[in-house]
Amino acid sequence: MTTNNAYSLIEPLMKDPQIMEILIDGYKHLYVERRGELLDVPSPFESEAQLYALINELAQQYGASVDE
Repeated sequence: MTTNNAYSLIEPLMKDPQIMEILIDGYKHLYVERRGELLDVPSPFESEAQLYALINELAQQYGASVDE
């Protein structure tokens, strides 16, 4: 993955083999499931725009679009 895409913000979490799930609750709140425990981790998103960029990138991979 390149550092120019929205994935780059969560790429370290996605590559961590101990993380089973990533939960995003708005751009300020991010949780991961690690070893069966849900942990509150610092969010890499600085704005809603960054989060929306990730959502749009994910949707485009599946041929979908996202509206407000």
